[in-house]
Amino acid sequence: MAPGRTPTRSPLTTPTTVTGIAVTGTTASATVTWQPVPGAVSYTVTRSTPYNAPSASFPGLSTTTWKDLGPQSIGFTNAGVYGYQVAAVLGNGTTVSGQASWTRPNPTCTAPPPNQPMQAVLAPPSIPPTFRTFGPFPTGAVFSWSLNTPRQPEVLSYVVERAPAGTNAWTVAATTCGGPSPITLVSAIPGVPVYYFIDASGGIVPNTTYAYRLTAVAADGETGASVTTWTAPSAAAFQWLPPTVAGSTVTLHLKYQSLAASPPVVPTLIKVTAPYGLSRNFGGVTCGSLQGCALVITNVPTGQSHTFTATATWEFNISLSGPQTAQRIPVSTSSPFTTTVAVP
Repeated sequence: MAPGRTPTRSPLTTPTTVTGIAVTGTTASATVTWQPVPGAVSYTVTRSTPYNAPSASFPGLSTTTWKDLGPQSIGFTNAGVYGYQVAAVLGNGTTVSGQASWTRPNPTCTAPPPNQPMQAVLAPPSIPPTFRTFGPFPTGAVFSWSLNTPRQPEVLSYVVERAPAGTNAWTVAATTCGGPSPITLVSAIPGVPVYYFIDASGGIVPNTTYAYRLTAVAADGETGASVTTWTAPSAAAFQWLPPTVAGSTVTLHLKYQSLAASPPVVPTLIKVTAPYGLSRNFGGVTCGSLQGCALVITNVPTGQSHTFTATATWEFNISLSGPQTAQRIPVSTSSPFTTTVAVP
């Protein structure tokens, strides 16, 4: 260096952006991280939502990581893409920023981790009065429930478990996340969800009482359970009575044996088929009396014998208020039972 010359310094490079922004998380929370910005005094994170709610800013952060508990501090109850802007406030008063986005994952029906806090959003009487049982149907139970408030966005999913009454042998019977039996959203009346499920998981033993436990899952944990019991009825029994033949008209007489102890409900309809092409549904028949019910079949080919096969179907009606109409949902179908009739 020449005598008398003052050494020069390279000017400091002023940051122009925040880099390395990454977002990871679950329905319960999201964690935002970024690279340190030289000369930053503090950071501000601004979150935007997928449903056009006002953006929220969180200033004064001193580290390069921040945990977001969601727009209402109860997790992320709305699906979609969330935007994050990270701004660094520099010592000279200027601000630089960068952006990233994050798509909230779909909720699951698994139990939350043990260290996850419980969110009591379903305090009574939101669920217990409306967890209803339909039937008794021969091969399974039907349950329905609704929320007493027009909107309860904290609930993301539902799980129903079944156990023999008095035991802790719980098995999953239905979830809103898929099988073994899906939970179905019927309608909103108005804006109030109504759910139902048919226990099609099998293994129902006649004359056995089962406990069903309904658990709602929020973004940040289970919200508690409601338990009800259901007793499986006796097995359904059918008996053919002597038929009546008049020309090409055959009147089948069928008795549905309503057992004295824990009988199932009367079938909704009975379907009769025959190899010559017959397929007919008989609805609204009551076959529990001593004389049974009469199933009149006309235009039966004469001069031969015919084997008639009958199956019974049980349905339940779920009544909806407002403009919705009642829906008939098939629940159980009996095994086929046959009778052979000679038609001269």
